[in-house]
Amino acid sequence: MAANVTAAAAGVVGRQVLFGWVDYVAFALMPTLSVAIGLYFGICGRAKNTAKVDYLHGGKTMRVLPVAISQISSHVSGSTLVGVPSEIYLYGSVYTWICLSVILFSIVTNFVFLPVFFELQLTSTYEYLERRFSRIIRVLASGLFTLNMVLHLPLYLYTPAICFSQVTGVSVHWITPVICVMCILYTMLGGLKAVVWTDFLQSGVTLMAFIAVLVFGLVGAGGFSQVWQAASDGGRADFFVMTPDPFVRNSFWTVVVGATVSWVGGIAVHQGMVQKFLSLPNMRAARKSLAGFTFGMILIHLISIFCGFLLYADYQDCDPIKTKEISRPDQLLPFYVMKVAGHVPGLPGLFVAGIFGAALSSMSGCLNALSGTIYEDFLLPLMPGRKSDVVVNLI
Repeated sequence: MAANVTAAAAGVVGRQVLFGWVDYVAFALMPTLSVAIGLYFGICGRAKNTAKVDYLHGGKTMRVLPVAISQISSHVSGSTLVGVPSEIYLYGSVYTWICLSVILFSIVTNFVFLPVFFELQLTSTYEYLERRFSRIIRVLASGLFTLNMVLHLPLYLYTPAICFSQVTGVSVHWITPVICVMCILYTMLGGLKAVVWTDFLQSGVTLMAFIAVLVFGLVGAGGFSQVWQAASDGGRADFFVMTPDPFVRNSFWTVVVGATVSWVGGIAVHQGMVQKFLSLPNMRAARKSLAGFTFGMILIHLISIFCGFLLYADYQDCDPIKTKEISRPDQLLPFYVMKVAGHVPGLPGLFVAGIFGAALSSMSGCLNALSGTIYEDFLLPLMPGRKSDVVVNLI
C-alpha cells in the first residue's frame, strides 16, 4: 500500500513541468531591477532625498500615474492574484461584486477622508486622532496598526513563495529570506521614491504576465465563448446570489457591504495610502490618483476573476487537487500557467515574478508606512530637541 502511494507521488512529480534557466533569469530580473532602483535613489539621488519630506513623501512632487500604480500595487498582494482565481474556480463568481465595492469605497474616500488628510498634511495619519480626541487614542490606534502590519508582512510573501516552490521545487524557507532582504534593502535606501518607482516596474511585469497567460489560456480553451459556456454549465457564472443570509459564503450583500466597510476601514485611512496621496502636489492630483487607483483595482480583479474561469474550463473534469497533482488550491494558478505557457521560454518565470512583484509592492509600501508611523508616534515624543534631517532619515 505504502509502496503504491509512493510510486503514485513519484509519478505526479515526474509529470510536473519546472522552470528552465530562461525562467530563472526572467524571474531574477525583477528583484534585481528593484534593488537597482533603490540604490539609485539611495546613493545617486541622495542629494535630493535628505529631508524627511523627501524620504517619506517624495518631496511632495510625485506624479499622478506612478503614485496611482503604486497605490494599486501596494493593495494587490500575491494572495489576491493567486487566491481570487482559486475562489472563482471552487465557489463561483459572486465575488465579482467586489468591483462595486471598489467604486463605493472610492466615493467615500473622495468626499470624506481625502479632503481632511490632504488639508492637514500629516506625516502620521494617527496624529489626527490626537487632535480630535487625545494622545492615548493616537498611540493605541497607531500601536494596533503597527501590530497589524507586522503580522501581515509574512503573509505577503508566503503565497508567492508557494507558487515559486510549485514550479521550481525550492523550499519556501529558502526563497522568502532572500526576497525579504532585497525588499528591505531598496525600501530602506530609497524611501518613498524607490517604493513608488519599483511598484511601477513590478506592476508592469505583473500586468504583462497576466495578459500573456489570458491570451494563451483563451487560445487553449477555444475562445471566450467556450470558457463562458463551461463556467455557465458548472454554475461558476451565477453572479446574482441576492440572499440576505449572512451565513452563506458569498452573496451580493456580504461582498458589497462587507468589502466596502473593510476597504474604507483598511485602506481609506491606511498610512501607506495617505502617505502616497500627500506625495502629490495638490488636491486635484490626489483625486486623479484615486480615480486611477479605482480603475486599476477593478481591472486587476476582473483579470483575476477571468483567470478563475480559465481554470474551471480546463480542470472541470480533472481537478488536479483530487488527482494529487497539487496539494492545495494556492497552487492551481501556477500549475495552470506551467501547463498552458510552459513551452514559452521565460513566460512562466515572468508570471511568477509578477506575483512576487505584487507581494514586494505590498511589503515595501508597508515598510515605508511603518517607518513614518513608528518614528512620528513613538520615537519622536521621546526625543526632545531639534533633530537634523540626517539623524531623522537614519532612524
